[in-house]
Amino acid sequence: QLDPGKEAFAQHTLLKRLPDVAMRLIEDGVVDDAAATRLRALAAEVPTHVPLRSPAEVSAVIVGADAPFCANFNGEWNRWTTDRSACKDWSLAMPLISLEMYFYRRVLDCTGYFGAASGESEGGGEQEGGAVLKDPFEGMKSEALTSAMQSDVLKSTLEKHLTFVRAVAAGGSLADYWADDTGRKNKFYSALASTNLPAFFGACESALKDALKASLWGNRGDLALAPSDKSNTQEACRIEQKSDGHDPNLLVDDANTIFEHFLSTGKLNSGGGRVE
Repeated sequence: QLDPGKEAFAQHTLLKRLPDVAMRLIEDGVVDDAAATRLRALAAEVPTHVPLRSPAEVSAVIVGADAPFCANFNGEWNRWTTDRSACKDWSLAMPLISLEMYFYRRVLDCTGYFGAASGESEGGGEQEGGAVLKDPFEGMKSEALTSAMQSDVLKSTLEKHLTFVRAVAAGGSLADYWADDTGRKNKFYSALASTNLPAFFGACESALKDALKASLWGNRGDLALAPSDKSNTQEACRIEQKSDGHDPNLLVDDANTIFEHFLSTGKLNSGGGRVE
């Protein structure tokens, strides 16, 4: 549950950011009047004590998808909302990440993504009409990508990653080490023999830190962070880093701790896998 007395990111996301996402679609004129009405109603639900509604069911016939897949898709959303049926307020339907997914799922219903008709049905139910499958956020995403590729810092970061990927592809990689195929493992060992362990782990550490920083600041250009402010589409062009590698915008840097955790999991010695 969110504490209404605290200015937390979760509270801001729920009460301000998500409703703004719906209103931005209306302001940009990418939806018709009927969809705009449904989006306004959805935005009005968020901060109020309206119980969560099940998303509209997706019809395999309408969207041209596999019937068992659609049944599972509908079933998971029904399960998610049923599990939170006792919640009288959106702030009780945690965790926040799944609540955000729920909101965007409802946005797709409002815009007729899975089949346009009279809008969202009151208790879920199946929508009728031709499948639209049109991404209502396509214009925002295009703006963000165009802006991002004007950033010299971002392009430099991408080039560093591409250079690393090319180098790994030319020799052995951790992917080869983690592979079940003996030939790929031998390829890795052969490449590793041409270097030394400190240099190898140093390269791994550098690559991981670069990936973390790219992921962190890539999110800065995310329109969802300030969907009501169109100038946010230029945010990716404002990323600044000092030449010595220190980032004045980074309050806490736990990259070393993260890499140590990566090593402590033993994934390098146990065949790899996902690191939580």
